[in-house]
Amino acid sequence: MKRALTKWDVQKTLPPMSTEFEQKQRYTMYRLNHKKEDVVVKRKLSVGLVCLVVLVMAAVTALAVTIWNMVGERAVQLEAEQGYFVEWDTATRISFVNDLQAMGMVLPEAEMAKMNDASLLLEQRHAVATKIIVDLYGGEARREDAISHIDVMEKEKGPFETWSLEDKAWYSQILEKYDYLGWDNWDNMSFNVLPSKDDISREQAVQIAADAISDAYGVALSDIPTNEALVSFCLRSKENPVPIWQIGFPGYTSVLLTASGEITGDQYAGTPSEEAKRLRINEMEVADNMVLRRKMEKEYGLEQYRWPLEAKAMVFTPNHRMPTDSDMDVETAILRAKEALMSTYGFDESFFDSLTAYASLSIGIWNHEKDAPDFEYLINFDAIDQPLVCGALMISDTAEILEVYWNADGVIPSVG
Repeated sequence: MKRALTKWDVQKTLPPMSTEFEQKQRYTMYRLNHKKEDVVVKRKLSVGLVCLVVLVMAAVTALAVTIWNMVGERAVQLEAEQGYFVEWDTATRISFVNDLQAMGMVLPEAEMAKMNDASLLLEQRHAVATKIIVDLYGGEARREDAISHIDVMEKEKGPFETWSLEDKAWYSQILEKYDYLGWDNWDNMSFNVLPSKDDISREQAVQIAADAISDAYGVALSDIPTNEALVSFCLRSKENPVPIWQIGFPGYTSVLLTASGEITGDQYAGTPSEEAKRLRINEMEVADNMVLRRKMEKEYGLEQYRWPLEAKAMVFTPNHRMPTDSDMDVETAILRAKEALMSTYGFDESFFDSLTAYASLSIGIWNHEKDAPDFEYLINFDAIDQPLVCGALMISDTAEILEVYWNADGVIPSVG
């Protein structure tokens, strides 16, 4: 059954915005310590052996791509059918881990044996399966409530924006296959495709975009990092299924091109254009905001929901804010959250003795009666050894409870 995406899916965890990159350093010390032996070996390599090595490496690479495709598709399928990983039951978690191993992934033997030991309690097997998946895809924070299919896929391929055109097109096809393209099919998102023989190439699109950036911003072509270009070729809507190129360079506004290479609309009319200058100022503000975000992460940690209300209001303005005269104060919101949780789950006041409350105040859905968006308090309670124990989401001025959750046995039920 397809699961509708909700605001709670986006806001309840506030996952870190940055993506981890694993730095691997190999071979340097070997060459320094074994330089002579290395030279001797290289002299003995035959042409046939070199060809064999190349073929083996190509086969290994192809196998890795195949495994990635299979794992990614299975993750999309399960999420489309059962929701995010945090909602999967024990049988699904065990099945997914066994699928990973069957697809060729190397997993810890002792933990696999324990997970598949039918003599153990189901709760024990659930915990082991969860640990295996969280260790793989939970990031540095090791949180199961922040895992989705895209985390699984980006683990091997890196951030989606950096994927090849082929991988992006395949991904859109998989989402379509499992009816998981978005809220209104793919009306609100791009559908990635591959250019045809009649369209300009990726290299041509990058060059045209770089020329446009150079003219608009008055910078030399050599200063534009074309080797770091983020490239997509996609359809933007069902009503107008005409593919466009979207080319982005770090520090600059993305350039949109038609399939034949023309800049769409008046994006860069004039040289340099006032619009380009305005966009550049905005990009500099975004860069400053990123510096501020990194500062907050260093001071308060990567778990953004634990940041002070003031920090979130500064970094995520205008979507987050400090309370105004029309809002409940934070203390009242926390008491209201406790009342809702005790009423729903039967807790008593002592349940919260070992927990810490964290508040966020952010923009919600549009209120047609007020002709303005509601703002909503999100109150999370957690402990050091058990993050995100429970929480409540409510409208900031009326205190109406929208959703509550309790992380019981690794499952977060939602009532709202």
